[in-house]
Amino acid sequence: TDERIVLLLSEGVQGYIPLKDYQNSSQKGDPTIGDEIEAVVASIDKKNREIILSLRALEKADEREALKDNVERNKEIEEASKSNIGDMIKAELGDNEDE
Repeated sequence: TDERIVLLLSEGVQGYIPLKDYQNSSQKGDPTIGDEIEAVVASIDKKNREIILSLRALEKADEREALKDNVERNKEIEEASKSNIGDMIKAELGDNEDE
């Protein structure tokens, strides 16, 4: 259960991604030396002086942000649609009164 992908974070500083986290992420294929991988710090193990990273946590944060943006856009569309529908109803009622 000690399967991990070790990453060089900066000169003399290493972190790792648990293999299971990598496999459950959207990353394709096996990582190779020299690959750049974007991840977030999941935790810091002070006792063992290790930095544990996560791809899935980053992907989930990205998904939450996309959903939040979608909700905002949907609200804007809904508000614009309400006023347009209201304007159309008023216009229709106004046309009917002229007849």
